Parts: sequence; C-alpha cells; structure tokens
Amino acid sequence: MKVIKKTIYLVLAIALILPALVLQTGHASASTTQTLNFNTTVTNTISNKNAEQVYKITLPSAGTVKVNLNSYIEAVILDLTDENGKSVWGYSRDIYDGSASTPKQWSDQADLEAGIYYIKISQSSDYTGKYDLKVGFNTAGNNETEPNNGTSQAQPITLNTQKINGFLSLNDDTDCYKFILKQAGTIDVHVDSNIYDASLDLLDESGNDVWGIDEDIYGGSSQTPKQWSKSVDLEAGTYYIKISNSSGYTGKYNLYVNYTPAGNNEVEPNNGTSQAQELSNGQKVTGFLSWSDDTDVYKVNLPKAGNLKISLDSSIDWAYVDLIDANGNNIWDEESVYDGTKETPKQWMKDADLEAGTYYIKIHSPETGTYHLSTWFTAAGNNESEPNNGTTQAQQISLNTQKITGFLSESDHTDCYKFTLPKAVKVTMNVDSSMKGVDLHLTNSKGTALWDDYIYDGSIETPKQWNKSESLPAGTYYLKISSDYNTGKYVLSVNAPLYPSAPSINTVSTNSTSVSGKTDANCTVYVKAGSKTYKGKSNNKGDYKVSIPKQKAGTKIYVYATNTYGKSGTKVTTVGSPATTPSVNTVSNKSTSISGKTSKSSTVYVKIGSKTCKGKSNSKGDYKVSIPKQKAGTKIYVYATNTYGKSGTKSVTVVDRIAPSTPSVYTVSHTSRYITGKTEAYATVTAYTGSKKIGSAEADKHSSYKIKISPKKKGTAIKVKATDKSGNSSGYRTVKVK
Repeated sequence: MKVIKKTIYLVLAIALILPALVLQTGHASASTTQTLNFNTTVTNTISNKNAEQVYKITLPSAGTVKVNLNSYIEAVILDLTDENGKSVWGYSRDIYDGSASTPKQWSDQADLEAGIYYIKISQSSDYTGKYDLKVGFNTAGNNETEPNNGTSQAQPITLNTQKINGFLSLNDDTDCYKFILKQAGTIDVHVDSNIYDASLDLLDESGNDVWGIDEDIYGGSSQTPKQWSKSVDLEAGTYYIKISNSSGYTGKYNLYVNYTPAGNNEVEPNNGTSQAQELSNGQKVTGFLSWSDDTDVYKVNLPKAGNLKISLDSSIDWAYVDLIDANGNNIWDEESVYDGTKETPKQWMKDADLEAGTYYIKIHSPETGTYHLSTWFTAAGNNESEPNNGTTQAQQISLNTQKITGFLSESDHTDCYKFTLPKAVKVTMNVDSSMKGVDLHLTNSKGTALWDDYIYDGSIETPKQWNKSESLPAGTYYLKISSDYNTGKYVLSVNAPLYPSAPSINTVSTNSTSVSGKTDANCTVYVKAGSKTYKGKSNNKGDYKVSIPKQKAGTKIYVYATNTYGKSGTKVTTVGSPATTPSVNTVSNKSTSISGKTSKSSTVYVKIGSKTCKGKSNSKGDYKVSIPKQKAGTKIYVYATNTYGKSGTKSVTVVDRIAPSTPSVYTVSHTSRYITGKTEAYATVTAYTGSKKIGSAEADKHSSYKIKISPKKKGTAIKVKATDKSGNSSGYRTVKVK
C-alpha cells in the first residue's frame, strides 16, 4: 500500500510541475529565490526533486506581515527568516492535514522591522503536493526613530506636544526615549497599547528605576488598545522611558508624556540643617517633594523672643512637619498634614512661642507633591531680663513704677523676679496672663513658700487679669511665674504704697517766678507748664520751690513728686492774675462811702490817713466801702487784693460839694462905694442888681469880703451870693440901698 501511495503522489507531483515548467506565469522555479510581491498569490509544488522553495519579501517600513498558505500536502514545513537566516518566529511551522480535495488553510503573522525577509517552504518527510502562498503587509505607521534600543540611543521626546507612535516587533523588542526636565515637576506618562503584554520602565540618568519595578501594561489588542497612565513627581534632570515586550508579544503603541512644572522656588539642595534654606519673616516659599527628594529643610532666625506661625498648604497625601532648635532638639516631632490633593490642598497652621535663636522647619514625606510654606514672626515685646530662671538670676522689679512684659516659651518655662520692702507694707501683685494656665509662687529670702496660686483661662484676645494683696514685713521676696505646658506673654507689676503724697501747691500768679508747696521729704518735684517741665527737690521737711518763667493767666500748672518707689498723684492749679487797680468814683466832703470797680471777688482796701477801711467786690467787680465824711482836699488811697496778689494803688482827693452859707451884707447907702460882709473864707462874692452883675470880690482868710460898686439910688435892691473854690454857690442875700 505504501508503494502504491508514493506512486500516486509522484504522478500527481509530475502533473503539477509540468504545467508550471511550461507556463512559468505565477509559479516559482525550484532552483531560484523568488521575490514575492504583497497580496499576490503564488502556486507551487513540493516534490522529492524540488523539496524546498524560498520567497523573498521586502518590508519598506516596520509593520505586520501576514502569511497565508493553502496546502494540498499532507504535511509541509514553513519558516520565516530575516536576511541573516535567523528564524523570526524562533521555530518553523508544521502545516499538516492538507489534501488534494481539502486543502489546509493556514495563516500566521509577524510584527517586523523594515528589511528583507525570506519565506521558506520545505518538504516534510516524503510528502509532496501543491500549495498556494499569499503574503500581506500592513505598515505600522510608527514615527519613532530607530535604533532606540537603549539609553545611549534613546530618542528625545518633546514633552506636552509630541505623540510617539511606537512599534515593538519580533526583531526589535525594546524602545527607549529620553526627556530632560529643566526644573522639578510632575510628568504624566500615557500609553495606548495594542500589545497584549508590554513593560514600561522609568529610569533616572544613573539607571535607577523610578517606580522600583517594571510597570506591566497588559490586555491590549488592535481592536481595543489598553489605555494606561501614571504620574510621578521628579526633580530636574534627565530621564528615560523604556518600553519592551513581555513574553514575545508585539505590536503598536502610542506614547505621550505631559509635564507640569512644580513652580517651586525653594533653593536646592536643602535636605538637612547644614543646607537649610533661610526664610525671611512673611516669606512664602513653594516647595516640592519628589521621587528622589523626600526632605526639605528651612531655617528661620528669630532676633528676639516671640511667636512663630507656620502655615502649610500641602498637595501631598501625607506629609510631616518638624520644628527643631539649633541643638537638634525637636520642638515638634512629625506633625501630620494629611489628605492633601492638587485640587484641594490641605491647609494647616501651627504656632510656637520661642526664644531668640535659630530654628529649622523640616518638611518630609514618603509621598510626593508641591506645598506652600509661609512663616510669620511676631515679637513678644517682652522687656524681662534673661536669664531669670531662679532666685540667683532673679530680675529686680521696681515697686509701683515698673511694668514687666514677660514671656514663657517652648524652651523657657520659668521666670523669677525679686523685690525689696524697706518697711512693712501691704503689697499688691498684678498679672495679666495670655496663657491658658500659669503657676505663681511667692517665697521670702530664706526660701520659705508664702503662697502658691494658679491663673487659668487666659488668651491673647482676652488676657486673664489677676491680682493678690499681701501684708509683708520688710525684706526681700521672690515671685516665680512658671508653666510646664503653656506658653505665652504676661504683664507683671508690683505695687506698695511707698510713693510720695501728692504735692500741695501755693498760689501761682502771672507775677510768679516759682512754684512752691509741700510734699514728702527728699523727693524730686516736677512742675509742668504748657509743654515744658521744670524740676526741683523737696527738703527734709518736704518743702519745695521750683523756679519757672512767668506764665499767662489761665495756664494749667501740673505738679507731682517721685521717689525710689514711684510717682505721686498729680495736683493741678491754674495761673491767675492779681486784682486790677480799682477805679474810684468821686468822693466829696459829703460822701460816707467810696465805690468803684476792680476784679471780681476781691478785697478792697481804703486808706485815709492812718486808718484803713475794707470791703469786698461782687461777682461783677463792683465794690462800695463805708468811710467817715472827709474834708475836701483829703487824700484817699484805694487798692485791692485777691488769691493771686495785690493790685496797684489808686489815689483820689475829696472834692468839695458843700455850698457856702448865704453871705451877710452890711448896710449899703446911696453913697456907698463898697458892699461888705462875711462869707466862707476865700469864696467869691458876687453882687447883682436884677440880673446885672455889678461887682465881685474874694473873701479873705477871715471870711470878710469887699465889693467895689458905684453908688446906687435909694431903694435899689442888691442881690449877693458866694461861690467857693469848688464852684458851690450859696443862696442870694438881698438888701436895699438906703
């Protein structure tokens, strides 16, 4: 049977070969390698004499070659090799179960780089027969630049804009790409893969794997590409993306790399205290923790004690903040700032009361991302003298005059103050505390505790006001303010009634060139007039006198005294003017009072000879002082006084307001050439007939007068009157001429 079967196969082979030798169209020769065009079917025969045929195909670009074979042969071998004779598939393919009546339909494909390849069809055992061969080709359409199989050949990729169409084939299983980050930032790697199983590595320039392991991209196909992406935060530098096939899977992929700069303005390296970046008060720095930089350290220098606020807006899922002093001691240790995202950064803030010095802020995390760090420093404004942590360092506090602003911090939990009493006295201690809780202890110079107290519920917004009074004997005392857990400011004062009494002030007038009065002995006395202050000393009896320039009326004068223990209360007086020189109304020899005007509410003095009379002016300055009647010509002196001094003196002369008596007239005859009589001494006597003046004469010192006239007729009526020196006139005396 085997001989008969072989004979049949031989006959069939000859029958198939002969037409091919005759026609030569569309058929291959057994002795040559035939160039095969894509998508063209070639028919040929495997025989014992022609047991192998080779076809050459040329790929103009990378792509997929599909080999289709219809075999009429019981068994046949097909192989695909490169131009070096290396099998592309790694082994030849056995195609069996074909027959003349039912050809075996077989196909397979290979992803290959551009180049020359050979398809070899050869006899299996002694089977012969016909086959139809057709090869198709689809270009990959890749735009990568080959060779790019390692970091030294890596193709540069332009971030954000370039889309790479890559292709892994049976003879090129790795593609490598390079990108350079000029500054730190986030890269997003996107891959759309037609490959069933591919691997992606991200390497730094030293070859370290950023992700630690190969990223597997699997399940891709030409019908449903696998969409894959991953992001990572990186420092500035050179990086490589390596895409390779896994388990021999090949195909197309698209690669796109997005880059977002971190926008950080931190100064690298800043990974430890020796490299720490210094921050100024109020400075905002944008930092970045990345795959290769998980720690940033910043330095702040505090010129004085105060409060340091640290604010962090973190896009990192979980970060830690440490605050460290210059000696490496943790003020805070790993304060957690968690749940931050790019879309919703975590806002975190914490503050610490610190002494002057250098401090370090450490931001660290196994996670990556950006953060914004800000610091604000507010000086405590404390005026305590450090160190003052115990009785040997205790700060002396002046009673009544000194107000101390103290400060307890993370590194200074105790302040101690000392005061000395010269005599037994009641002492009041006052504390305004901004702390949640603070302890107070009072001891004497022997260390004996006198009392302990606690001030609670203080805050910066509403300091807790506390005071305590204690009667203490003369001696030295220590007041300790401390807290193991709370920090912040407080204001301390200690009062004892050892300061001077408020000075008395003697009257100060516009004529004054000094201010005087009384206070405690041996004090400094301050006199403030307007914007200027003058000072002097009280004597051992407490009397003082301070020179000043003359001041205007109405000026306020402020006087206070000080001693070692404080300041007295302030007394105030107003500079006043002395009484004005009185005006005096006319005073006659009829007057029983003197009146006029001077300063209001003044005492008015009237001096007549050796006697002085006095009275008061009213609220308008009018005055009236009773006096005895005075002779005309008498000199009267008037002056006034008030709180601020004596006025000038006004002098007046008593005027005559009493008319002379009607003159007497001696007999006048018709022959008389004179009219004579008596009147007031030195008065002028005038004679009239009717309204006509007929003569006048002045009386002598003896009151006699003599008026020369011409003789008048008998019965003529003559009127006579006298007028004194003040113009006062008497009545008329009428006589008839005889």
